[in-house]
Amino acid sequence: MRPCQHGPPAGPRGPYLPIFEGVSEDTLRYPNVSLRDILGDNSTLESTLSEFRRWSRKYYSKWSYREIASSLNDALRVLQSPAAALDYRNKPDKARRKLMFTIYAFLKFLREIRGLKVEYPTATIRRILKLEKQPLKLLDYVEEEGIVDKAVEILDGVLEKLTPETLYAKATLTTFFTGLRWPEVRFLINNYVILRKLTHREAVIVELNYLRKTKNAYVTILPIRLHRMLAENTRKLGVNSDKELREVHGVKFSILRKAHLAILSQTMNELEIDLLQGRISPKLPEIFSEITREHYVKHLRRIAEKYLQAYQPYINKYLR
Repeated sequence: MRPCQHGPPAGPRGPYLPIFEGVSEDTLRYPNVSLRDILGDNSTLESTLSEFRRWSRKYYSKWSYREIASSLNDALRVLQSPAAALDYRNKPDKARRKLMFTIYAFLKFLREIRGLKVEYPTATIRRILKLEKQPLKLLDYVEEEGIVDKAVEILDGVLEKLTPETLYAKATLTTFFTGLRWPEVRFLINNYVILRKLTHREAVIVELNYLRKTKNAYVTILPIRLHRMLAENTRKLGVNSDKELREVHGVKFSILRKAHLAILSQTMNELEIDLLQGRISPKLPEIFSEITREHYVKHLRRIAEKYLQAYQPYINKYLR
């Protein structure tokens, strides 16, 4: 049994981390890992970091990329040793959030781009960094560096090169008008004909029920003009089509998703936006799984009217 720099010798589940308020002892027993364990035997750190920087520069906004670049060394330290997160616990809130964002970005890169099955205690690290979930500050999104203007710039750039009838243009428009994550957008477009729908005025409510562990998109709303474009579509989006959209056409899905939130925050409350953006807790399936119940469909109609009110300027501009 090897000695552990953080306290008592490591047990079968790894070393004990110091106990602190809000985290139980059982959640704090993780072994340190080497970067070789994370990256795989055939990878070197330098080449991986170089590839990660190129990917994150294309995937994220310039502002987000700067956040990642400035905190990458600290993130790698915490990735190697979860206990190292304790050293950052009393840092300013912005620094702690930047560190956690970079950890998530690097893990996303390893899983989605490198195809590695990486297990890492992100929930525990969030507790250590005191980043428990807090209510959304919607006004922050409205004011965040003109996020809607950035989304419009992305959309204009795509539509200058592609006609609205092309599949990639439809995918970009769908992301802008629904705020869904890319896997949900791909599922929506590829299965659109068979999904259940309800038309209300100039909006179409679509029952998605795209369910995963923690990210569950039950329903979305889109303009009827976009609905007609998707109903006529016969092509399928490939698994790597999002990569081409990012690298060739400059589409940053995170910006389009934030813009959707900012636009809807003008007419909707937080819970209504959470429903449309797939942030409803999986602990409440009994409320949202049967969205075709009569009383809830009536509520969805009211949400659809708020949606049309918020998005009308963009419907007139892009879906004429």
